[in-house]
Amino acid sequence: MPGRSWFIEPMLKNPNAQFDPLTLGYVGSTGTMNSTVWVNANTGIASYKDLMAAKQPVIFGALGAGTQTSIVGAMMAEHGAPIKLVSGYPGSARLLLALQQGEVHAVFLTEDSFLLHQELIAQKRILPILQSRPVQPDIPLVSSAVAPAMLPVLELATAGEALGMMVVTPPNVLAERLEILRKAFIEMANDGEYRAEAAKFETRRATPFEGAQVARMMRDLAASATPPVVTAFNRLKQ
Repeated sequence: MPGRSWFIEPMLKNPNAQFDPLTLGYVGSTGTMNSTVWVNANTGIASYKDLMAAKQPVIFGALGAGTQTSIVGAMMAEHGAPIKLVSGYPGSARLLLALQQGEVHAVFLTEDSFLLHQELIAQKRILPILQSRPVQPDIPLVSSAVAPAMLPVLELATAGEALGMMVVTPPNVLAERLEILRKAFIEMANDGEYRAEAAKFETRRATPFEGAQVARMMRDLAASATPPVVTAFNRLKQ
């Protein structure tokens, strides 16, 4: 389980990514995740409309350059949001602490990042104002906060959550063996005991993807990563 977003690096022509994600075997995925633009309520911002009307720059914290936390903030700023992007935080936990303490005013993180901090949301100390998937009612989509021409770049930037946490094999695993693994993965994902255990750790349980679907999604993503899209993505790296 390599983590999130690793597979876009070869698509971005990163010389350090010496592998082809299309040659790997995909066993399955835990399913689509949702990411949200969260703001510290002390800013007085409670909606995307409030953000756009801010009189002072909104400090938007992010992880490393090229991560979706940074690229999404950069796209919003480019589309007119009064955002000052500050990237380079070493991890989600440190970024959440910075948001709580007011060191930054807003972040773009997965809902799962708040697993241990649900009280911040319940007490409305941290507010969601945009989301990447239509999961929470009455919260607009991040796609409405970026230029229409940049939507393919947004798709590439958020591909890690679209494809979810994947189980992957090396290249050239025999087809019949890969099929056995795929079948076992789906049986595990649908097992009642497994789902009960998973519910203790996940904020929202998505529908798992079987491996053939993951492989199709990966091919579609690679096809959409055209030279203009890759150029635009790399330009937005902070």
